[in-house]
Amino acid sequence: MRGSKTRLMVIRRAVSEKLPPEEQSKVLLFGPKELVPFFDEQAAREASWEVRVKGYRVKVEYQAVSEAEKQKKREAVGEVVAQSLRRLRDGT
Repeated sequence: MRGSKTRLMVIRRAVSEKLPPEEQSKVLLFGPKELVPFFDEQAAREASWEVRVKGYRVKVEYQAVSEAEKQKKREAVGEVVAQSLRRLRDGT
């Protein structure tokens, strides 16, 4: 998006001028491409958990995956499914 960086800078400047420092820390500003990864990271962080199993502490932490990595995984799964269908069709 054209000009989004300059708009973001103008908004950031306005926030720093008009809000006290303790309120500024509560304001998050994101560009169009930064917002979705932030939400993915927050969702992964909230999905993490900890439990005790047979006296051992088990901690599960999920990590956000980039869009490129998601696409790569989708393609890999699609390729495996396509190979399986070909094998079934060919009878091998």
